[in-house]
Amino acid sequence: MAIIGTHGYLPVDFGTPGLVGLALSYASPIVSLLGSFLTSFTETEKEMVSIERVLQVSWMNILCT
Repeated sequence: MAIIGTHGYLPVDFGTPGLVGLALSYASPIVSLLGSFLTSFTETEKEMVSIERVLQVSWMNILCT
């Protein structure tokens, strides 16, 4: 996480430092949850592709015999 100082001038008012800290403390678990969801989704997709390949090979074996 990067913090950038602006010497008192911000184009947007972010509120009090306490609210900024609260927002960051809530944002961290959400980012972690999204990362877990993405990992779960990609693992499921990989498993589905492997099942499709097995079915395709078995179907090709049936056609060739």
